[in-house]
Amino acid sequence: MLRYASDPRVTEFVFPTQNDLATTEENILQYFLAAPAGKYGIELQDEHEFIGTIDLRLDSINLSAEIGYVLNHDYWGQGYAPEACRALIELGFDTLHLKRIEARHHTANSRSGRVMQKIGMRQEGILRNARQFKGQTVTEAIYALTDADFAAAKR
Repeated sequence: MLRYASDPRVTEFVFPTQNDLATTEENILQYFLAAPAGKYGIELQDEHEFIGTIDLRLDSINLSAEIGYVLNHDYWGQGYAPEACRALIELGFDTLHLKRIEARHHTANSRSGRVMQKIGMRQEGILRNARQFKGQTVTEAIYALTDADFAAAKR
């Protein structure tokens, strides 16, 4: 994880850049191990190489979830993020019977928006001044896919 967590190109829109193993290990403990449900590593199957993470944050009351992902820069543009997202979307709709899966991205991060489009999500809007990140106010785009969208795409 430190390989991509220390790369400012990867962390620019996701989390603070990590410069040492101790910080990365602490973040793994606090985020992934403290509440592991719905959090997965992305691994190249043949090489057994860990290249990123993806998570599906469930809202069981509303039968919805938010998907998020981060990928080592060396693997951008090769279809790995959409492939991992599709696997979690299938899990969400076919196994967990969710009604909606959404994702958000910093509007300056068009690459992430492109992943959302590739997996069939539709942009629903722009959330102006949505959050504070790295000392700045961030505007986000929100995308979503419903169970009906998913079912129609499978036909």
